[in-house]
Amino acid sequence: MQRELTRRELDFRHEGDDKLPAGSLSRFVQRCASRAVTNYQIHTAPGAHRADMLRRTQAPSLAALSRALATLRTEAQLTPPSSRLSVPRALQRCLDPESLYPADASALDWLQHLRAALALDEVAAAHPDQDNTSSLDALASLCRSKDLPLQDLARGEEVIGKVLLATYHAAKGREFDTVILPGLLKGIIPRDIPDQGKWRKPTETELAEQRRTFYVALTRAESTVNLIIGPGYETKNGYWISRGPSDFVIEMARRLLPKEQA
Repeated sequence: MQRELTRRELDFRHEGDDKLPAGSLSRFVQRCASRAVTNYQIHTAPGAHRADMLRRTQAPSLAALSRALATLRTEAQLTPPSSRLSVPRALQRCLDPESLYPADASALDWLQHLRAALALDEVAAAHPDQDNTSSLDALASLCRSKDLPLQDLARGEEVIGKVLLATYHAAKGREFDTVILPGLLKGIIPRDIPDQGKWRKPTETELAEQRRTFYVALTRAESTVNLIIGPGYETKNGYWISRGPSDFVIEMARRLLPKEQA
């Protein structure tokens, strides 16, 4: 029987904690960090668990990262490298070196090495996306001020043993192997609207917007999505509210399940 992981064994991170800079270059660095951390976890795992880790990992491949870097260089109108293998080889030396990077290694040291080896500052200086111009310096400043470990730089990417806590809006554009959506109860999802000191049901326009946001969260899952309901919830003032499951969940059940199960 597979043992259930405890909270101590998982790394819980909140989306708002030490928010990482935006931009495609920052995203590329985060994906590289995920690859580096995952390589360490796989190589150092006991033999019995290594195959399972290889099967479960969702970290981007070197080929995918090579294509992403080539795209960034093209968008920055930089001269192509002299050899088509130079970028993959440079990436491999950074992400899968002989001395692997553990999850708690210094993110700053790793980032500075990555910047130099892949000429990322050259990409940042010439890239048309304004978010990319200062993203590397912003990442370095955050790593330095917070003394971040490498795993924190991989936030938002798949790393074995890591759980990301995010809002529906913050998850837009991302993909995860497994998504868990708690609190699917009437009054929360869709939420009631505060209006002149009272609470009211959302209008048709507000309800449509909440349904779109819920759909965004639901479709972040590549493999599995867990929808969590319950008997009710307690307000911050101590009142117990029990109005049943979210209408969104009921609609899904009616559409997806046979009539006798819905």
